[in-house]
Amino acid sequence: MSFWWYKKEKGGKRIWYAIDIPFPLIVMIVGLFVAVYIIPSAGMHSQFIRNSFYSIAIGYVLLFISKVSLLRQGITTSWGTSQMTKPFKMLYVVGYVLMAMGIIGVIVDLI
Repeated sequence: MSFWWYKKEKGGKRIWYAIDIPFPLIVMIVGLFVAVYIIPSAGMHSQFIRNSFYSIAIGYVLLFISKVSLLRQGITTSWGTSQMTKPFKMLYVVGYVLMAMGIIGVIVDLI
């Protein structure tokens, strides 16, 4: 993924800038930040929310492992599991399931 924008010079000429950013990497970094810093400070009232936090963290780790397998193959941008091998597809799916369960657990406990 890349972000594009342009800037006009004084003479009126447009200059286009393209910044290539691997979007899945940004999602993983933001997700890890939320899982490590935001969710614990949201008020762990019970063992249930603590287990939800662990579920989210483990899910992100599994997702990270599956994405690293693609980076080792030289694939920097991918969506879904189409370019992954079968074991890493399973890690990818299990990671998202764990994250979804953890997020639902956090929401249920905060309500």
